[in-house]
Amino acid sequence: MTTPKILYDMPMQEYLGHPAVGSSTIRRMGCPAEVKASPVGGTSKAKSLGTAVHKWILERGDVDKEYYLDPPNIPKRSAADRQAWADWMTEQGAEGDLIIASPAGEWNDLFYQQTGKAFIQSAELDAIKGMAESVMAHRGARAIATLGDSEVSIFWQDQETGLDLKIRPDSFCAESKVSPVTLDIKTIGKYPTDKNVRRAISDYGYDVSAAMYLDGVGEWAQTKFGIFVWIFVSSIPPYPCRIIRLDQDSRRDAEEKYRAYLRRYAECIASGKWPGFEDSFGFSLKWER
Repeated sequence: MTTPKILYDMPMQEYLGHPAVGSSTIRRMGCPAEVKASPVGGTSKAKSLGTAVHKWILERGDVDKEYYLDPPNIPKRSAADRQAWADWMTEQGAEGDLIIASPAGEWNDLFYQQTGKAFIQSAELDAIKGMAESVMAHRGARAIATLGDSEVSIFWQDQETGLDLKIRPDSFCAESKVSPVTLDIKTIGKYPTDKNVRRAISDYGYDVSAAMYLDGVGEWAQTKFGIFVWIFVSSIPPYPCRIIRLDQDSRRDAEEKYRAYLRRYAECIASGKWPGFEDSFGFSLKWER
C-alpha cells in the first residue's frame, strides 16, 4: 500500500479483517506484551455499549441491524446451559459449538468476531437511548455529530516505518470550510469532568488514537491542519456530555507518543520480542495534563 485511500462503504467485519494496523493496537504499545497477547483488543461490555451508542447517534437509531437484544437469560455453568447458548449462537450465524469450547468470559468477543454483533440486554437500551439523546440535545455536539459521514475507513502507509495503517473514525467530514473534521465519541462511566476525562485519555491511550487519526487524515487530504474532536458522554443519568479538543501542547505530545509507539511496534515485529512496561527510576507523581 503506497497511495492513501478512503472508503465510505466498507463493512465493519471487512475493516476488522484488513491486515493494516489500527489505532486500537498502536495506542496500547505502552505495553507491547499486551498487544502480543491481544493484537486487536477485546470487545468488553463497555466497548459494546459504547459502539451501540455511536451507532444510535450517527446512524439515527440503526442499532438493531448490528446488535441482538436480549440473548438467552440462562446461566453458563452446566453442560446443558452451554449447549443452549451454543444452539442460540448457531441460530444467529455463529459457530456456537466452537465458541462454547472457550471460557464463558470470551463468548461475547468470539461471537462479535464471527458475526460483527454483540450481546446487548434490552434493559440497557434505555441508557443507550439516553446517551444518544443527550448528545443530540447538546447544540455543539449535535452539530459536529451530524456534520460528516459515519464509519469512514482510511488506509495509508507510514513512510518512516513502512507499516500499513488504518483508521475508522466515528464521523469524518472531508469538506469542512476550515479543515477536515474527525470525530470520536467516547462513553465514560463517570461524569465527564476535567479530571475524569484526563484519566480516561491517559488510561486508554485516546490521545495516541487522536494523533493517529490526524496522521491518516493528513496523509489522505495532504494537510497538517486537520481538526480532531471528542464527544465524551457519561453512561450515568442524566448522561451529560461535553466536547473536548486538545490544546497545542497536548496535541504535540500526543503526536510524539504516537510516533514512538509506531517505531516500537515496528521494532517488535522485526525482533519478535514484545516486552512489558518500561522500568522507571525517576518516577514522578505529578498528574498528567
